[in-house]
Amino acid sequence: AGTDYGLFHSRRGRRHAGRGGRRPAAGGGGDEAALLAALTNPEMQQKGHEGYMGICMACHGEKGQGVIGPNLTDDYWIHGTGTPQDIVKAIVDGFPDKGMPPWGPLMTTEEIQQAVAFIYSIHGSNPAGAKPPQGELHAKKE
Repeated sequence: AGTDYGLFHSRRGRRHAGRGGRRPAAGGGGDEAALLAALTNPEMQQKGHEGYMGICMACHGEKGQGVIGPNLTDDYWIHGTGTPQDIVKAIVDGFPDKGMPPWGPLMTTEEIQQAVAFIYSIHGSNPAGAKPPQGELHAKKE
């Protein structure tokens, strides 16, 4: 059976289509100031973690260590340089040729900001079993 990207799993394990009638993000992560503010907001990071566990974990691993998809915790990036804007682009547009669907049509701007905040927060965490580096070395800029 193929992956069903149109269904999301709630925390109670029920599957439901779409995002409860909320409007998806048209252009991505919203304005840059809001995106940058989300990076250090613990509530945005926590909500991003919740969304990550439902959408991203299957391919990127519970701790971002990489499974089918790449490790999201190191300084190596296959697409882009690891900036918040590059992460937004990856989420919104996906990489269908590599198996990552475009999530932009299914996520709100706030959900995208939350996901980026969580992914940014796990940088350098060096989880056990992390995939080896893939792509080009780009150290995160503080």
